[in-house]
Amino acid sequence: MEAITTYGFRGEALSSLSYVSILKITSKPKEQDTAYEAWYKMGKIVGAEGNEKAEAVPRRCEGENGTTICAKEMFYSVPDRKRVFNTTSEYFKVLSVIRKYSMHLPNIQFVCKKIGNRIADYISGIKTRQEIIEGLYGKKAVKNLLEVSFKKPDIFLTKVYGLISKPTEPTNKVITVIFINGTSLSSNKNREIGEE
Repeated sequence: MEAITTYGFRGEALSSLSYVSILKITSKPKEQDTAYEAWYKMGKIVGAEGNEKAEAVPRRCEGENGTTICAKEMFYSVPDRKRVFNTTSEYFKVLSVIRKYSMHLPNIQFVCKKIGNRIADYISGIKTRQEIIEGLYGKKAVKNLLEVSFKKPDIFLTKVYGLISKPTEPTNKVITVIFINGTSLSSNKNREIGEE
């Protein structure tokens, strides 16, 4: 936990998840032979599967390089929220965020699947940013992209990088994905500011 680089998934979000779900974090640095997993419930480390009576310590386990975060039994501790929780729409929101981050961080593999499903709904692989965009939006989208780059170390905003599409064909679909300092701008107001 202490060595996770967040890229916008802030520690307070992990803490919040641990209060509204049974949270499992599995992590394995590539230089380590084994992975470790820890389970959290109501903000505290607990035994496996959320068992509060079992020993509450990180445990060795099998695992691939990287970190996996799994939230089970969402909103078990907030019954009113659980009643109105729509797993399908919430899952597609999560999927949308993961797809954005896979474009932003093409050197990291992202996998998203529902608990119990053997097949993932999304796997980004470790590819170029253009290959990931092609997988999400098609060859035509990549063909029309132009690279934008700006770097000036003597001002506050030191580096800008992006891809924009050529205005070659009329379209009624606008796709905007903006990251500032590693954090996705997801609200409409933030996007408007970023687009200006």
